[in-house]
Amino acid sequence: MTELYGQSFENGAPALVLVALGQFAISLGMPFGNVLSMGGRERAFGMLNILVLAISITLAVSLIPSMGAAGGGTVMLASGLVLLLGQMLLGFKLLGLPNLLNLITRRSDPS
Repeated sequence: MTELYGQSFENGAPALVLVALGQFAISLGMPFGNVLSMGGRERAFGMLNILVLAISITLAVSLIPSMGAAGGGTVMLASGLVLLLGQMLLGFKLLGLPNLLNLITRRSDPS
């Protein structure tokens, strides 16, 4: 980043990494959002987005004043991960797929 914009932008690099990771999490969840919309689960998807908005506002109010841009990046990453996990859980439930917890705790049948 400093090669492109100069040394004055060096302090923004950690925040940029956090924002990029948050955007990556959001982009991973997009197919699940589409499945929810096509599967008639718009209300659940909307409620999930309202929950993520509430989490984002709460984190932003608490982290940005003390951490600055890195706090904003942390908010973006946390919100993206919560949205991704929520979309995955709702999408797996809609599709009848086992959720991650079931896959982890499933015991193999010895017979």
